[in-house]
Amino acid sequence: MFGFSSEEEWRSTARALPSVLADIAKSKAGCKFREAIVVLWTQMTRAPAPIIHSYSLIAESRISKAAEYFESQCGHPAWGFVVEDTDSCDAIVEKIGGLLRALEMLYMSTSALGSLPADPVDQWLIRHGDAEVYVVPLARTAWRRAPRPEADMRPFWQRGLTRLRILPVAVDGARVRLYPLPGEFGRTRDPVFGAAVFPGLTLDIAPDDGRFHVRGVQAPDFEANILNACERSHRDGCLAAVFPELTIDDASLRAMKVALMRKPWGGPAVGSGRTPAFIVAGTWHQPCGDHFANVASVLDGNGFELFTYRKRFAFRHEQVPENIVPGDELPILVTGYGLITIAICLDFCIRSVALPFPHLDVDFVLVPSFGNAATMDGHLRTAYDLLDRCKTRSFVVQQVPMEEGGCALVLPPATEAQHRPKAVPQPECWCSYPG
Repeated sequence: MFGFSSEEEWRSTARALPSVLADIAKSKAGCKFREAIVVLWTQMTRAPAPIIHSYSLIAESRISKAAEYFESQCGHPAWGFVVEDTDSCDAIVEKIGGLLRALEMLYMSTSALGSLPADPVDQWLIRHGDAEVYVVPLARTAWRRAPRPEADMRPFWQRGLTRLRILPVAVDGARVRLYPLPGEFGRTRDPVFGAAVFPGLTLDIAPDDGRFHVRGVQAPDFEANILNACERSHRDGCLAAVFPELTIDDASLRAMKVALMRKPWGGPAVGSGRTPAFIVAGTWHQPCGDHFANVASVLDGNGFELFTYRKRFAFRHEQVPENIVPGDELPILVTGYGLITIAICLDFCIRSVALPFPHLDVDFVLVPSFGNAATMDGHLRTAYDLLDRCKTRSFVVQQVPMEEGGCALVLPPATEAQHRPKAVPQPECWCSYPG
């Protein structure tokens, strides 16, 4: 989707919105609120940046007052939405903001949203013109109490909608795919995130005609540490646990699945007794045609595979590129606690290209990584960008090469003041953090 080329083009399209909304209001009864929301949302998100910014100059109390007016106009054409030729861009933004909030409340009050639908991808998908998006009925995780309405000046990305998310079906050449966790939807738990790392880990790196792939991994007490991490993820009541990039080969993945399925450390009486919602089981270079794919397997807490994610950006080791085929899917886990996506190392820390995460409106990004302090610095900068824009929290579990003299660095999913990477000292192989 492309933005408007000028303020006047945006204003001209906004003046046509009443007729577009009137057509929606008298048709498509099954999804008219959502389609109207998508039309208004698209109008705002494609606006020139100064127009989007103007939303942050309008207090929430004024948006709420406009929403009350449009709710009272529910039976009128276009829900009473009118754009006068004399309306300034600021006035149009305030009207759009009020109607968005009114339509959101109307939709939420008339829909059964207590559980996942049988096919959420099908039922949450909305198309209008060249816009194709998911409208997900899940509010953002609130990290703190919202300001008083008269003092609430948060930007459009944080309060344009308060109980719905709009996610693109595709972004940056990749398909966005939803993976609901039915047992977790409609419930919440205190989020705890576990990091599993490997003291003394070394990689066996194979040359590949000017590129490279990893063909083996070794570490002291390797299998025991994997089993310990699986056990601790249960004892600590983790929502999720993350293993680092390029640490879980095929044999280790099979062993992990068996351990999660059988739980040899004991039953529910052990620790919290709560099975993690999911585990990011590290990554590995798996054959893909004449090349490889850097693949993260995401398991549920009982060892069943939920999906795999393929790294999108190849990194360079001593100026030799990783021999991988880039992935073309962006997964989003739908849980009762929020929306969670996955990235692998350079997918998250690369700074030379625009990343898709600001468009995904997720609560957490979980990142298995392998690298040094400079790698973590890139992760930290991306994490700050996401925290500023949409209050997304990032959890990075990074294995540090032996030659760098450390075991691991972890970036906890913390508040702004606490958003600093932490070193995991040897011989520790597990740590957990509240979300």
